[in-house]
Amino acid sequence: MFGAKPAQSETPVRARGQAGVHPEVNKRVSRLSANIPFIKLNLSPLSFIDVPRTLYMDAVLGVYELNKIDLLRDVFIWAYEQSAVRYAAVRQSLGEPDPFRFKHKAALRQIVGEVVRGRMDRKAAAAYISTWV
Repeated sequence: MFGAKPAQSETPVRARGQAGVHPEVNKRVSRLSANIPFIKLNLSPLSFIDVPRTLYMDAVLGVYELNKIDLLRDVFIWAYEQSAVRYAAVRQSLGEPDPFRFKHKAALRQIVGEVVRGRMDRKAAAAYISTWV
C-alpha cells in the first residue's frame, strides 16, 4: 500500500519495492523516498542511471499489466549492484573526512566568513587567523 510505513523487520529491498512501483507524481521525491530504507541502514543508494529506459519501462509494465514482478526484480537487483559499485568508487575517491575540519567546523566557518566579509588581504587574514591559534 502506497504511503504505508514499512514494518521494522522488513529489509530495505522490500521497503524500496513498496515505495518504488507506483505512479510517480514527482520523480525526484520518489527516488529520494525509495532510498530512505537504504540510507537509514548506511547502504548504498539506488540509481537507475545505467538501466536502459525500455528495459525499465517493460519491467514496470509487466507489474502493472501482467502482475508479474520477475523482470522488475531482476532489473532492480542488477541496478542496485551497479549502483553499489559506482557509490563505492565515489566514496573512495572522496577519501575519509578530515577529523580536524569536522571537529572545528563552526570555528572554521566563522573565521573564513569573517575574512571574506572583511575583504581582508593575505597579510590581514594571516594576522586575524593567528589570533585564533
